[in-house]
Amino acid sequence: MGCQWRCGLLLLVVLAADGCARDIPQVEPETATRSAVILIPGYYGTRLIRIADGKLLWLSAGQAFGGGEPLTLPLADLGLEGSRLRPDGILRRISVLPGLYDIEAYDTILNTFHEAGLTAVALDYDWRGDLMVPVARLHDAITGLQRAGIERIALVAHSMGGLIASYYLRYGVQDPDSAVETWAGAARVTATVLAGVPFGGSMTTFRNMTYGRPIGFNKTLLNFEAVSSFPASYYILPYADSDRLLAEDGTERRGLIGDSRNWSRYRWGLLREKGARAPGIADRRWAYIDTWLKRARRFHDLLQAPSIGGQPTTAPLLSVAGRGQATLASGYFDEGQTGPASIRFNEDALPSSVRERGASVSQDGDGTVTAASSAVPAAFLERFAVTRRIYEAEHSALVSDREIRRDIREFVATALTSEHACTGTPRRPAALGQGAEPITARH
Repeated sequence: MGCQWRCGLLLLVVLAADGCARDIPQVEPETATRSAVILIPGYYGTRLIRIADGKLLWLSAGQAFGGGEPLTLPLADLGLEGSRLRPDGILRRISVLPGLYDIEAYDTILNTFHEAGLTAVALDYDWRGDLMVPVARLHDAITGLQRAGIERIALVAHSMGGLIASYYLRYGVQDPDSAVETWAGAARVTATVLAGVPFGGSMTTFRNMTYGRPIGFNKTLLNFEAVSSFPASYYILPYADSDRLLAEDGTERRGLIGDSRNWSRYRWGLLREKGARAPGIADRRWAYIDTWLKRARRFHDLLQAPSIGGQPTTAPLLSVAGRGQATLASGYFDEGQTGPASIRFNEDALPSSVRERGASVSQDGDGTVTAASSAVPAAFLERFAVTRRIYEAEHSALVSDREIRRDIREFVATALTSEHACTGTPRRPAALGQGAEPITARH
């Protein structure tokens, strides 16, 4: 079925790969009853069902072949139609051929924790919405576990889930408009794993808001209008230094994506179609875009802000990132065009004047998040005992590859038991710097 099928599904699902086993700390039963792991999935990582009739709209194997309705948020004042949906558990697996062939999603990482005797729970949430909703949901999950007698809690967060976890650690459930650093969430958490987190955003999101995201052969579910209606999409747009586009002369234009005026000027996202320019609709859609761009920028500004001080802790934090994959990091900006024509994301679309300067729309990364974007903010390096491991792996494999899962499990089990029962370094990580050893960053 070719890359159209594989590339669409691989963004959503995680395929387990074989690896070499090592001795992993096992949690004693008494310890297990007092500790737990909360898995926070990323964008796409939760099943969504229609409230009216319980029908699964995200995701079944059949939808990859076509059919299904767009996941557009129902926003009548913006002229957007869609069904009201609710989360229905994390995306664990997709049955392609029932009884014969299943594609694993987050099932494998959950099973990895269970095999170590760890209690693992998964945080489901509507991944289309404002990230502050799952931040509050995470707080409720943690306090619920604590009321049940759980004393030690580890967070394992993948992709956008890492933004949710990081904000909670530093600011708790405060609204971004008025948040001040408290590390309230960190006081409730024993250890954290952040895997493939787009701290600098992802150009892939901007591409999907421009052209949509095919899922296999299905171009309906995540068409450009649907993706652009999601508040979550604005949180993972390119931020700060990642917000750069190539101009015709080969130079970089910075800050264009974060400026809502450009969405109106060049008809990006919700302003792309002619119908979006109907009286009143265009103004309301632009206001919507402006609101979420500003809220997302404030959210990221808070994550990246210098720490106001306080006593560093010895709490462990593991940052897992991937490299070795060409990862979209820019696009060619044609200032004389509007709509999708104003931005092109293929290397072949670059004019010769740009290619002659050695410019490229790609950087090294995991295929979704560039290596630069995955860098942990400085305040977290100052606060926690941070270990960063970089693997030759793509985005979904950061929580599905067998060896990486074992490394995560080892880290979590050691942190929860305070028993360093397994030594040695991973077989395939590529560390920052010259050697192949994992780097531990502690400031």
